[in-house]
Amino acid sequence: MISIALCRTAWLHPGTSYVGNIADPQESMWFLEWTPFSVSHAHSPWTSDFMNYPHGLNLMWNTFTPLAALVIWPITATLGVVVAYNVLITLAFASAAWCAWLALRYLRMSPGASFAGGLLYGFSPYMIGQAGGHLHLVLAFFPPLLLLCVYETVIRQRHSPVLLGLLLGLLCVAEFFTSEELLLDGVVAAVCSVAILALFARDAVASRLPYVARVIGSAVVTSAVLLAWPLSVQFFGPERPIGVNHPKNTYVADLLSFVLPTQNQLIAPSAAVAHANGFSGNPAETTAYLGIPLIILLGFAVWRYWRTRLVRVTSLTALLMAVFAMGSRLHVDGRTTSIPLPWAAVVRLPLLSDALPVRFMVYFYLLAAVLVAVCVSRLSASGARDARASMVAAAAVTVALLPLLPHVPLPASTVTLPQFFSSSRDVSQIPVESTVLTAPFPYRDIVAVSSLVWQAQSGMRYKIVGGYWIGPDPPHTVTPQLERVLTDLGSTGVDETTPALLPALRLELRAACIRTIVVTPGPYAAREADLFARLLNRAPAHELDVLVWWNVNV
Repeated sequence: MISIALCRTAWLHPGTSYVGNIADPQESMWFLEWTPFSVSHAHSPWTSDFMNYPHGLNLMWNTFTPLAALVIWPITATLGVVVAYNVLITLAFASAAWCAWLALRYLRMSPGASFAGGLLYGFSPYMIGQAGGHLHLVLAFFPPLLLLCVYETVIRQRHSPVLLGLLLGLLCVAEFFTSEELLLDGVVAAVCSVAILALFARDAVASRLPYVARVIGSAVVTSAVLLAWPLSVQFFGPERPIGVNHPKNTYVADLLSFVLPTQNQLIAPSAAVAHANGFSGNPAETTAYLGIPLIILLGFAVWRYWRTRLVRVTSLTALLMAVFAMGSRLHVDGRTTSIPLPWAAVVRLPLLSDALPVRFMVYFYLLAAVLVAVCVSRLSASGARDARASMVAAAAVTVALLPLLPHVPLPASTVTLPQFFSSSRDVSQIPVESTVLTAPFPYRDIVAVSSLVWQAQSGMRYKIVGGYWIGPDPPHTVTPQLERVLTDLGSTGVDETTPALLPALRLELRAACIRTIVVTPGPYAAREADLFARLLNRAPAHELDVLVWWNVNV
């Protein structure tokens, strides 16, 4: 019910509205359609030339979620990609909270304590922020299940190590096909926690190490066998990005972000929000807010139960995750200082250069949920003898979590869906797997990116030039001048096309094998149509609410 309340604005019109307010959700909708389409049409699921034709893209470097796409396939096929996306976002909160509850119950926390910890994790500022645009990061079922597996591997050791390693390997494979970054961050968090545990239990390392080694070996073999193909495409396949995909030390936790609420919180003074808006990154990544009451509660739990090994390991690992989240240089109130942080050394390790530090906060919130659950469980146990202790525990948790209450409902956006693309009769006139040029041109603009949803809604009937993806920079394209002209025209309405430029634009249309051109409704549709009429020397056909040039032959 909490998940539905958060997403209720999108559910008022689930076929055209979606949770979020940036372009990334529309890219995710394209991925939700691509995976089942590639499977049913015998295309490679890891690469595609249906976007950025003819060069295509390497999906392994993009945020596609093939596991979720296959699970949600029946809804995508019947109700469309927008509805499927909203279903996944809504379920993500509930599934994350439930997995955290499951892990805490496994750690023998009381039902009430597990419920409180599940709420903290499943509806944390990390989850609320990332729900604004990053489906692959809000599907956060993996961290709690990883905690469960690591605890069983290192502490309890009750099951066959080969079987446990197989299950751990399958879990990692599932997360690989959901979010490679959360998997990589999880490996870092697990290594840190096990290393810290080894420091506190040095006498037990020798006896437990063989079991741990067998589990890890089995997990590595399982993962290597199942991931050999996609990994080979990722690191040796076409259209790989060169260099770092995101600016360094930008998407980090500001020192003040731990105590200043953002626009995502229900209780957020305007002055605090103004400061938070000045932090580096963007609102979807400003996810480190804890609030002073929760910080006090966590500090009390660590002080009161420090002798418990679980608390020692959990608190130190959580502290390390928070430090990692702050990046390689300390940020204070939006300013980058010269103070170096440990991430400056870690980021030099392979693959970690592409990880965004602030996303370690998902593991911090999970570990914070463990500390809160320990505190509530212990105080509740005391409450069996003293009713006041239970009341104190309930009040402390309520006060600590109250500042984290999200602003309900979450922001929602509307995707423009012309009737032409939603009509199977009309869109079926486009030749199968031919190349279509749509205007506005799809290039990193929240309006123009809607063309990805149109293509997905058509069942991937056609290919497009342009798109929204991660790849080589500058991107490989056969239509650079046409893209520049259409992008400027779609954003400013200014047509700078001279008669001398028309022959070059015609050559680019021919190089891209454009068969159909579609101009959709918009503020500059008349000017876009005029440009194509001059290029093709003929008028368009009126098809429902769009203008179409069929059988383009330059």
